[in-house]
Amino acid sequence: MHPLPNALSDDRLTPEAAELLQTIRSSGFPGWSLMELGQARAVIVQMKAFAGLQEPVALVEPVEISRPDGTRLQATLYRPHAAEPMPVMVYMHGGGWAIGSHTAVDELVRTLVNRSECAILAIDYRLAPEHKYPAALHDVLLAAYG
Repeated sequence: MHPLPNALSDDRLTPEAAELLQTIRSSGFPGWSLMELGQARAVIVQMKAFAGLQEPVALVEPVEISRPDGTRLQATLYRPHAAEPMPVMVYMHGGGWAIGSHTAVDELVRTLVNRSECAILAIDYRLAPEHKYPAALHDVLLAAYG
């Protein structure tokens, strides 16, 4: 069985998406379910190369949020060139709560900021298995509600 199923047939994708999918297929990527955690964490960083150009936004600012235990939650605030006030979205990077980071999705978040005209707070929630459930969820709620 191919790690990337053909259910995503190239004829239903934009040419750019089909090219990206073919690049991933030809790279030998085995699929997430066949990787050990450390390997998956390394691969997700390497996938930044497929993200495209970094779009300019009005502001990119690192943010630290204090947790009740005194540790700090890292985040990045992105703002578009748009009129204020503007809505703010809390962005949780993908990775099944176990891989990825807020910096690994920089290009995607910049694109979302520009297309939505929303400010986005991309958070670097704690990852499993080092931090058991509901640690990541607590980080998300802290970022959203303080």
